[in-house]
Amino acid sequence: KVRLVSYREDGTEVEFDSFLPGELFGARIALGEMSPSSPNVYVADDEAQAAFFPMDFLERMMTREPRLGLNFSRIIARGMIKVDRRHARTEENYSQLLEVVSRVYRETDLLHPKFERTRFYRRCEKEIKALALSGESLLVWGESGVFKTQFGRKIFHLSEHFRSVYLIVNFYREENLYLGGRKEPLTPSQVLFGWKEAGRRKAGMMELGRGGTLFLLGVERLDREAQENLWRHIQEQASRNVSTLGAWELGPRVICATRHNPEELEKQGRLLPELAAYFQSRSFHIPPLRERKSDLPDNALFYLEKYSRKLEKEVTSISDRTLKVLLDHNWPGNDAELAETIKR
Repeated sequence: KVRLVSYREDGTEVEFDSFLPGELFGARIALGEMSPSSPNVYVADDEAQAAFFPMDFLERMMTREPRLGLNFSRIIARGMIKVDRRHARTEENYSQLLEVVSRVYRETDLLHPKFERTRFYRRCEKEIKALALSGESLLVWGESGVFKTQFGRKIFHLSEHFRSVYLIVNFYREENLYLGGRKEPLTPSQVLFGWKEAGRRKAGMMELGRGGTLFLLGVERLDREAQENLWRHIQEQASRNVSTLGAWELGPRVICATRHNPEELEKQGRLLPELAAYFQSRSFHIPPLRERKSDLPDNALFYLEKYSRKLEKEVTSISDRTLKVLLDHNWPGNDAELAETIKR
């Protein structure tokens, strides 16, 4: 915490402002949350140490010492240059972020509107909410097609922090390594933590997702370097207080996802032992659709209504005979296969 204070001649202290890491200097006064104390000048340097000068004192000193005015002008100019650079960097990151988001298959990422009414969710509701409210990074695993991204988005919506943005990076899809129209692929570590190109640093998903949630699909596809960097990020996040620093200062919450049992991945050497140990008490398994047959009728109706509207077809119900065929099928492709079957 940084306090902006002045001292009276008798040594008593007057506090004009205070701010925490990540807060803008003087923001509370500018927003009217704290009344300004007479016409004063606030100056803050890179270490966020602050100095207070009465305006009449500065006016007298600048009249007496013109160089002082020049120095203040230089300080302000340097500050403006930094602001311009940060603004340019923000614009560049924003463009890169739009490109990343455009790669997400939004159709399969839409939440089932009746998701909370399914028997599977009601049975696991307490556990899901506890994971969301913990604010910790976690692992979700299940076969391909069980819509793990939907689960990740549900955690995102239930969370108290890390809500600025929800990003998805899918390492099961090779095109995620070709960001920015590159001809040569990036490494998973570069995609997550950034890289240099033409002498300039490019932000990785971790930086682009600051203050939000990053859904990382295919964690076992990360090389050892990327997994070690991920583990360091999770450790740093766990050691700091989000309620004090804010989600922006801590970077993104990471929801890892895999198609495989994490214990088997560790045995095969595809998951860092430290990550496996951490996720042991912070993981959630989504069973295959063949083990959730009680939810199939509602899910089938949802996809029927969805694709009827999209394809402009007047189909409003599923016959008992068709429903029996759906229930008898084993669904190796899980919910994704069901959605595609209804669509066809």
